[in-house]
Amino acid sequence: MFIALYCVEIPQFLFHAGFCHDGKVVGITQPRRVAAITVAKRVAEECGCELGQKVGYSVRFDDSTSNSTRIKYMTDGLLLRYNFFVALISGSVSYQDMIL
Repeated sequence: MFIALYCVEIPQFLFHAGFCHDGKVVGITQPRRVAAITVAKRVAEECGCELGQKVGYSVRFDDSTSNSTRIKYMTDGLLLRYNFFVALISGSVSYQDMIL
């Protein structure tokens, strides 16, 4: 099975480069829920951790994350929903909340 480099290696590089300090999370979107779950499982396996700890996923009706999750795979719809609620609560979404 072919999984693109940007889905697997770059999030791990960002994690090891220190982008996840102070509770920050690297979020990666996938177009389908099966893709998000599959890639999250593969990255968790490569990192040698249990799914839901350092690496997790969040799709509609299924969330495999915890407070210690630092690499989070999600569907495009979940990212849009997150940004909608952040904007609703705070009044705006800043560049610090989301980097595309």
